[in-house]
Amino acid sequence: MCRSSARPRRLRAARLQLALLAEQGGGARVSTARSESTAELLCAELSADGLPVGRTAAEGLLAEIIGPRPRGPADAAAIRAARDAQVLRHAPDGSVADLRSPAQVKSLLASAGIDVPDTRAWRLEEFRDRSPLVAALLEWRKAERITTTYGTPGSMSTSARTGGCAARGPGPTGRRGA
Repeated sequence: MCRSSARPRRLRAARLQLALLAEQGGGARVSTARSESTAELLCAELSADGLPVGRTAAEGLLAEIIGPRPRGPADAAAIRAARDAQVLRHAPDGSVADLRSPAQVKSLLASAGIDVPDTRAWRLEEFRDRSPLVAALLEWRKAERITTTYGTPGSMSTSARTGGCAARGPGPTGRRGA
């Protein structure tokens, strides 16, 4: 994973850190230092070489979560509508809500008898097993977040930095991909 020219320098640094830690004798301070050193080394390797994920593998993983690749803007809108419908089918009859609006989601939940001060996922988690609406909403949010962050599989582009993929442009909610 490391570039060959950087590997000897990193190994020397790691050996020096281990020697200095051995002099400390052990304990929580040494355990924390070892954890931080390991995390630092991992970050350095990821910065230098990126995450080793191929485009095909990344697209496959994303497709499993966010669905098929849209063939165009109209198809993307239809996929979003179908994803929304999977949540709204659990709502009381006649309920309409924009699931991307926290205020409308809060009203939707209230109409289903779920009174919450806000719609944060950690707050809704306690209702997951009791309410099919909340369970579907939490799954929807996961897929929506992934779609917003990474774009759809069709918007993936190869990136030497990530070793596989990076979103090319704004996702369906207009936010830039990671």
